[in-house]
Order: sequence, then C-alpha cells, then structure tokens
Amino acid sequence: MLDTAFQKIELLVDKLLEKNTTLKAQIATLSQEKEQLSQEKDQLVHQLSQLNDDSETLQLEALEQEEKQSELLVKVNALLGRIEEA
Repeated sequence: MLDTAFQKIELLVDKLLEKNTTLKAQIATLSQEKEQLSQEKDQLVHQLSQLNDDSETLQLEALEQEEKQSELLVKVNALLGRIEEA
C-alpha cells in the first residue's frame, strides 16, 4: 500500500515538474513579447510626439499664411480703390 501511494506521489511530482517547466517556458515567451511590445510602445509614443510637433508647426504656418493673405487682400483692395478713383 505504501508503494502504491509512493508511486502516485512520484507520478504527481513528475506531472508538477513538467507543468512547472511548461509554465516557465510560457513566462519566458510572455516576457519577450512584453519587452517587444514595450519597445513598440516607446517608438509609437516618440512618433506621436513628433506628429504633434509637426501638427503644431503646420498650424502655425497656416495661421501665418492666413495673416499674409489678409494683408495681401488689404493691399489688393487698396490698389483696386486707387484704380477706381482714377
């Protein structure tokens, strides 16, 4: 009877060791995936920051263009006014 119980315990220990090995391999794989995802996230954060900077620059350039167009429109209207007076 003790032999049977001991064999069952050995079998259970072997199964637990196999499961432990499998879980360790899964943990290693997940850790690698986590590191890759972390690197990808860092790259995306950097790209987003760059895109935000670019967007701000483009918005400022658009405002400057609008101001120049407004100034040009004032000058054109002034010239048209002078031409109409002549």
